[in-house]
Amino acid sequence: MGNALTNCDLTACCKQGGATTKNEMRFKGGNSGRPTPNTTTRLTNMPDTSGPSPTTGTGLSNSNAPRGASPTNAYEPPPSFASPADEPPQEPSPASANYENPYEPAYASPTAQQEEVGGWEPPQEPASSQLTREDVLQDPEACDFRLVSDIFEAWDPEQSGRCGLDSIPKMRDFLLHYTTIKPEEFDEKVMTALDESMTVPFDNFMDLLRSNAISEQRAISVFTRMEPAGQGEGGDLVSTFDARNVLRQLGERRLAGGQDADEATWESALDAIFRDADMAVNMEQFVGLYGKLATVLRGLQLLEGRGPR
Repeated sequence: MGNALTNCDLTACCKQGGATTKNEMRFKGGNSGRPTPNTTTRLTNMPDTSGPSPTTGTGLSNSNAPRGASPTNAYEPPPSFASPADEPPQEPSPASANYENPYEPAYASPTAQQEEVGGWEPPQEPASSQLTREDVLQDPEACDFRLVSDIFEAWDPEQSGRCGLDSIPKMRDFLLHYTTIKPEEFDEKVMTALDESMTVPFDNFMDLLRSNAISEQRAISVFTRMEPAGQGEGGDLVSTFDARNVLRQLGERRLAGGQDADEATWESALDAIFRDADMAVNMEQFVGLYGKLATVLRGLQLLEGRGPR
């Protein structure tokens, strides 16, 4: 037999050496179970790193650690499963479930809102019920458009943006109250606002309202009788003080909402239209201020629910 070692001899040697871990013998050479003369036989007293022990359930620590030291950097390989179907379902940890990315915006994009509520629309203009006197004084043109639009929609139950011939009586009362149109002129005026389908679109109605809100000829006649305060690029100039007083007189006699306006309303309305005026105004500016005054007074009256609707 020579120097060959049998399995029994190896077992005895391992027991005499006091090895407490699994002994491994590796052979290089044939498959006869006996080492060849050139085969190096070595015994390794290595810890088992293939996984946790069936009895302890934990892996062994690094073999280089001193005896008696607590195990560190213990390696626990994941359990193997025969097939993917045998793997348990993966559940997010409490930490990952509550994770919030600080770099993500807190608001939802329009696309996300469309998926959530079935459609996204940009913010709408405030309803006329939300307007205030200050809104009318600050932006009379926009507020007047909104207020008249709400009245027009009440005449248009189908919300088509146009009114038929059955709404003509309401239009007539409204226009005769807020414009200089005379009753005998109404039919001719409204005919110019009809479209091919014999209806009145809202835009045509607004043009009819604003283009007849004041009498420009009357305003020019009044201006020419005022005492000039100087000359400008547009011709004669009148002082802002005089223009303010004359426009109030015109408004009280000629404009809807001017007859029953109190002192505070008149002061606020005149302050609003002269906010950007110079120390003197020419005739064109005077006529423009008169038209703006008509818009402010109409807006205030519509806001308070007065006048025909």
